[in-house]
Amino acid sequence: MIRRLALVVALATVFALAIGPAASAAGIANTGDLKVVQVELSSRRVHPGTVFTITIRSENKGPSSTLWDQTETVPDWFNVIGTQCALGISSDGTFCEYGADPDPHLGEDLTTIYTVQVLTEGVALGPTNVTLCVSNEEIAFIDRNLANNCKSKTVTVVP
Repeated sequence: MIRRLALVVALATVFALAIGPAASAAGIANTGDLKVVQVELSSRRVHPGTVFTITIRSENKGPSSTLWDQTETVPDWFNVIGTQCALGISSDGTFCEYGADPDPHLGEDLTTIYTVQVLTEGVALGPTNVTLCVSNEEIAFIDRNLANNCKSKTVTVVP
């Protein structure tokens, strides 16, 4: 049993070593750069009960395709009431899933629009952040620049 396990591990290691350098040398390693290009708010000052939009533009700059998401993080007193994904894709709750292998939209900006309502109870007045991010769903994909995966904007809730 231990010999079989050792043999399987040895074969897997040899296979990985043989394939890895060849893929890298050929420039086909599974890497890319998921990037938030821009975040826009329809209003920077909102009142309780107000409905506003948050628009995120992002892309996979490549060279490899991957399955990736656009997501939002808002404070508890903001309620996401709608998500409009790019390319006519239906949302999975409050996020949009993009990409394929091969991805026909590699390198294109994809725009998602979130419609958000400020609640009327339990609201904290003053400035607060909304954060929009892109994230990879595939373990084998290596994002070369994680620093550009999120952008935040400040929204001020006024009475």
